[in-house]
Amino acid sequence: MPADPSYVELNDNTSAGAKVATFEYTDAESNVVQLQGVALVHPDGTAVSDRAPVSVASNLERYADIFDNLVTGARDNQIEVHFDDASWATYVTNTQTGGATNPPAQSNGHVLFDTGTGTNGSTKAVALDTVFYRPMHEVYIGFTASWLTAGLANSHQRIGVKDAADQNGFWIGYEGATLQLTHRRAGGDTAIIRSAWLDPIDGSAGSAFTRGGAPEAWDPTKANVFRVRFGLLGSAPLVIEVISPDGVWITIYRVSRPNLDVNPTFSNFDLQAFVDVAKSGAGATNLGIYTACWAGGTTSTRGRLSDAISDRSLAQVTRAIIEGKSPSGSYVKLSVNNAGRLQVTNDSVGATGAAVPAQATLVAGSDGTNLVPMKTDAAGVQRVSTTVEEKRLYDVASATVTYTGFAPRGTATSSAVWRIRKSTFDVLGNPLSELWATAVTWDGRAAASYT
Repeated sequence: MPADPSYVELNDNTSAGAKVATFEYTDAESNVVQLQGVALVHPDGTAVSDRAPVSVASNLERYADIFDNLVTGARDNQIEVHFDDASWATYVTNTQTGGATNPPAQSNGHVLFDTGTGTNGSTKAVALDTVFYRPMHEVYIGFTASWLTAGLANSHQRIGVKDAADQNGFWIGYEGATLQLTHRRAGGDTAIIRSAWLDPIDGSAGSAFTRGGAPEAWDPTKANVFRVRFGLLGSAPLVIEVISPDGVWITIYRVSRPNLDVNPTFSNFDLQAFVDVAKSGAGATNLGIYTACWAGGTTSTRGRLSDAISDRSLAQVTRAIIEGKSPSGSYVKLSVNNAGRLQVTNDSVGATGAAVPAQATLVAGSDGTNLVPMKTDAAGVQRVSTTVEEKRLYDVASATVTYTGFAPRGTATSSAVWRIRKSTFDVLGNPLSELWATAVTWDGRAAASYT
């Protein structure tokens, strides 16, 4: 750790009632940090002085490998959809039925996916790209959401993550009239009602969803940022979080999968962001979800060489200066033209390093074997013949042999400029071979040599 204090935002809210802001490393050797300027509340509701020094033991071994090297991870997005973009629909599959607004309306930097006021309607968007799970790395998918109104019977309003087959996922929203979290595994749903959340973000005492340090109730009709994170290895924990008005990530629920079940968290670990709103016989209320942005990926920057690449694939921008070593031993920068394209010449280099013009003879032939030099005019411009094969003759010599001849229009059958194709067939008419003769007469086709 540096000698000077290092202030870092601390978002771990596992301690009951803690409202944390920053902490300061003061002695890296003893692995102890001093909390400063942190508002704490005991589980019994009594406040702790915001200037009181509080010592916290830090287990830094969790972040080092066996050789005590620091292990870190960088977020690498595999999904990005921002709904303020005019081309947002090219990044999702977009499906509407019944009275749903089609296409969904874009305004004020977000898109509204709504059912319309008819009795029946559905609207759904799924990211075209998938977050592919990487072992021993976190998977994350974040999204913004706000709901037009509370839910109704015979309806649902969901936003979160799911797999392509709709058999696995985790989302937040209304199931009927109930606002809840839902964990789907192998097609089976587990409902997590709000009273079971670690932080119901309802403005109650001890909630970490605060504005200016005071608990504030979550208003689903206002835009908020959510994030689902998990690190499978089959059964690592899964958390869903929301950013508080004070700008701190708040864990609202944790699926503590280790030592809980023989089965992993999901039966398929590759997930997509989605929004899904539908009603069936649910009256005239327009149900809908606004969303402004989705992002998802892992903390691994690597992928398999076989991973598909599309126009939506993200890549790191790399800039470099490329130089070549000259015969004299010096390095020379490669040249580009005004458009930034690499300039390449056909020069050879002599013993002294001077450029020697490259010389070559271009040849061509109609059959790939009889090659002749290509001709140019006095100015060195290539001469191109416009003669084309326009005359064809056919001869069905027998039930198993046919001849097809090609020559310029007006060519006599006795002129030795014909190209002739000899095709053979079995007694059932199935093709057996196709051979060619060139520079022969049509009259002498039967005796010509074919290869």
